[in-house]
Amino acid sequence: CTIIPIKVLNNNGSGNFANIAAGIRKAIEVKADIISMSLGTSSEPPIDVHRAIKEATNAGIIILAAAGNDAGRTNYPARLDEVIAIAAIDENGDLAHFTSGDETVDAVAPGVNIYSTFLNNSYAKMSGTSQAAPFVSGICALLKEKQKSINFYEAMGVLSKYAISIGHPSGTGKGLINVSAALDDS
Repeated sequence: CTIIPIKVLNNNGSGNFANIAAGIRKAIEVKADIISMSLGTSSEPPIDVHRAIKEATNAGIIILAAAGNDAGRTNYPARLDEVIAIAAIDENGDLAHFTSGDETVDAVAPGVNIYSTFLNNSYAKMSGTSQAAPFVSGICALLKEKQKSINFYEAMGVLSKYAISIGHPSGTGKGLINVSAALDDS
């Protein structure tokens, strides 16, 4: 697995839609297999961002994004049809209190107290849908390894087929992905 970081936000975590669209197009240019975005906004992006996402999907790229951390509706770009929206659950399998989500969420993954790399070559525990999305990105990378030609729509089908409901009425999509079953069948 090769990770290709494409920075679209500044050092304070702020950015603009033009940079996001440019980053997506750069991922297409370098022939990325998966785009994982840990960013979002409640504002609908301009058509150029959605156009870039459609271009990536049409190029066979699987796109995922964090649902958001404001306990409201799923943020953009996660709420777009061509993006797999990921909400966060806690260690008990309950929807995290901060996670955004509605009927546009596709799956959930662990997103509370996730130990990971941090600034200045250190490690930290963090919580958020930005911590949950990489779990599903990793599952998609494993699917891509087993079946090189798998595209966004096929990946969505596999994720949906092998999701386990966590019993919440909304905001959890199909649920938590059963990785073993998804890989055995792909």
